Amino acid sequence: MGQSNVTAIITFTLITLLGTALSMQVYQQAQTVNSNNSELLHQQLPLLQNVSKLAQGLTEHERILYEYYATENRRVLNKSLSDNYAIIEYALSELENQSLPESTQESIEKLYIQQQQIARSLESALENGSGSERWDEARALLNELTANTRQITPLLSELISDIKNQVSISQSKSSNQLNNMITLVSSFTVVILAIAIFGGLLVRTRLHEAKEKKRLATLIERSPNPLSSLAWDGSIRYKNPAWLSLETHIQNEISHETIAPVIEKLLNSPRTQHTWQINSHEKIFLATLNKHQDLKLFIWYLEDITQRRKAEKELEYLAFNDPLTGLKNRRKMELDADYWIEQNPDCYLGIVVIGIDRFSQVTASHGFKVGDQIILSIKDRVQQCLEQLQDDSPDVSIYRFNGAKFILLIKGDNKINIRAWTNKITDDIQNTMLNFIANTHGHFYLHLSFGASYFPQHGERFSSLLQNADTAYSLARRNGGSQLIEFDNEMAETEKRWLDMEVDMRVAQNKQQFYLMYQPKVASQNGALRGVEALVRWQHPEKGFISPAEFIPIAEQSGLIIEIGEWILLQACRQTKQWHEQGIKDLVCAVNISPLQFLHIGFLDTVEKVLQQTGLDPHFLELEITEGVLMHEVSKSTEILEQLHNKGLKVSIDDFGTGYSSLSYLKTFPLDKLKIDKSFVDNITSDDADRSIIKTIIDLAKHLNLIVIAEGVEHQSQLAQLIEYGCDEIQGYYFSKPIMPDELNTFINQQKKSIASLVNNQ
Repeated sequence: MGQSNVTAIITFTLITLLGTALSMQVYQQAQTVNSNNSELLHQQLPLLQNVSKLAQGLTEHERILYEYYATENRRVLNKSLSDNYAIIEYALSELENQSLPESTQESIEKLYIQQQQIARSLESALENGSGSERWDEARALLNELTANTRQITPLLSELISDIKNQVSISQSKSSNQLNNMITLVSSFTVVILAIAIFGGLLVRTRLHEAKEKKRLATLIERSPNPLSSLAWDGSIRYKNPAWLSLETHIQNEISHETIAPVIEKLLNSPRTQHTWQINSHEKIFLATLNKHQDLKLFIWYLEDITQRRKAEKELEYLAFNDPLTGLKNRRKMELDADYWIEQNPDCYLGIVVIGIDRFSQVTASHGFKVGDQIILSIKDRVQQCLEQLQDDSPDVSIYRFNGAKFILLIKGDNKINIRAWTNKITDDIQNTMLNFIANTHGHFYLHLSFGASYFPQHGERFSSLLQNADTAYSLARRNGGSQLIEFDNEMAETEKRWLDMEVDMRVAQNKQQFYLMYQPKVASQNGALRGVEALVRWQHPEKGFISPAEFIPIAEQSGLIIEIGEWILLQACRQTKQWHEQGIKDLVCAVNISPLQFLHIGFLDTVEKVLQQTGLDPHFLELEITEGVLMHEVSKSTEILEQLHNKGLKVSIDDFGTGYSSLSYLKTFPLDKLKIDKSFVDNITSDDADRSIIKTIIDLAKHLNLIVIAEGVEHQSQLAQLIEYGCDEIQGYYFSKPIMPDELNTFINQQKKSIASLVNNQ
């Protein structure tokens, strides 16, 4: 029996003795109130004591069953129940002799019988049940036990209330009969009230203790992590439901043989905890055994860390591998290269940067998913080339660098010509690009650019070697792409100038350092002004005039051409609208559109927005597109051209004949003009081949109802030949250099008659 129970019994005993002593004193001093005091001492007070004992016993009964549910200690259960039943049954037997209402007596006995039945059922469920069902049944019985206890509490409270009423009546009678005993009787009443209060507090305390034990037991039961307690010898005393559901799957890993060495280690050590990992099938658990010296118990706790270990492996993989291609990444490349250089200081290493030409245009027009598909296709082609290398070839490894770039590390000894092998490998890779790349979004003809540097010639540290190879790659792209360039020291200076110019261009945009000039286009037959071409110029406040041949390629590479191109389009349309309002009617303005700008996802919206802002009729805007972008993106280009044509804009092919000409596509594209490149016009009077090309282009255009314009005309002999072949429009220094907007009227007034005269004399 607990210490609190012993204290309660002693307290009740002392209070009872005190009450009896007071009653005897009242009897001796006042025989006239003997009957009242006799009734109070021999009936009401014992009745209150028995009611309190009964309430205490029923509360203790509930606590014992919750404790058994948590510990399953049957020996303690039987002893505690036996002692408590004796208290309850004694209280019940006493109440039968104390004029307790028959209905109340029957209700209390009935509920007590139910409490006993619940105790037997709970013992049977925990002893004979199995799996989670035994716990479900046990919890249901405990809920029923609590409900029964709540039914009996009002009955006991009503009894206490009745007893208090009787005490008050007895007090009143005694006061009337013996006024000089008021103090003594009042003290006696206080004693009785103390008994009632103490009993109520005791019941409340027991209920609170039972509730806390139930809550703690429930927390352990509902824990998703397996938990068990073990005796000093390793035998398991308790298992929560999570442990029971797990042990059928990892029985060998949590057997007595497994845990015995750990227990022995903790018993012979001042340490109180040991942690280890358990691997079972596809699951990984972190096991922790805690030693509790005061309880002579071990607590064994299992935590499922399968997902944690999986995440750690994924992070470890991503640290050195590219998730898209599965290739080793830049970090792994740097570690491998540094290690190889350290181990082979007398050998050679080639670093080759491989980049996809025009890749940004592909992603701008088709999206990044298509870009990922292309990267995977090129990776496969490079790997196939490496797999086909001869046995005497150097060791070659491929890595994913970033974006549309790959890196090759070519490792060779003193007997290997590292440069020759670099050229062979890059040639083999480039040859695979002659076949188009096909996916669900169409066919793509792409080429690769290569930049190479070599150890030890171009640096002794890999970081500088990689930087130099990337510099050579950038130069290969700027020079047209589809080539291999080796690094030399002058490239670093060139790259620095490019970077400086890119910064200057961004400043130039904000400070309006760009401006437009316009070169006239005239009719070849009568010299009439047909239109102008808008040409961007840059006046740097410190460096002076910077040629478009210098900054336009940098704008293309950096992506600034999108913003600059939109500004050019807006200014050209605004100026053309102003000329129309000044009386220069029917003037058409041509604007060069870069490939990146043309294939940009927002290009059509930009054109529409500019026309709305300026109010220019679309028929007076001509867009000049290079043929290369049309041939590489046939389906996308056709779609864009058709939408431009439907809006009423004119479209011309710039520099026709210099790139990827395909005559079969001329009838497919909705075009208005062909522009003959200056390189053909320069030699029209001296080169038969160039004359034949120009004549063929003009004849072809005539059959397709296209207007032909020749650019770069500087001499009268060139003009005469072009007129003979039937060229429609002329542009070049022979008639006018690019002029400022306010000079156009002067040009028209001064040159119209002379231009017409010159043309007619031919």
